[in-house]
Amino acid sequence: MEHVANIILNQIRITDRWALLAWGAKNYLSMEKGVIFSISTPLYKSGVKVEITLSPLDTYNITVFRETDGQRQVLETLSDVYCDTLVEALDSLIEKDKKKEMFVL
Repeated sequence: MEHVANIILNQIRITDRWALLAWGAKNYLSMEKGVIFSISTPLYKSGVKVEITLSPLDTYNITVFRETDGQRQVLETLSDVYCDTLVEALDSLIEKDKKKEMFVL
């Protein structure tokens, strides 16, 4: 079970050794086909988690969510992410600046 979680975390570290630290990643939880961890970024200050799961197509599905009173509120999702674009995909979900999106011309 921990094998898939370790592979995912190692793929992130190999691509960008500072990414997990930059995202404030902590409280890692191994799942059968993935990993969940808490994050703290300028966009998501607290109470937000990331779930990365391995799909049958050997790509990753990413879900950014908040749990409140046992209810999962999905904030962002991305499917079919290849390992070499995992850090870039996560950055686009959890580090993007919402203010810039409001002023698109």
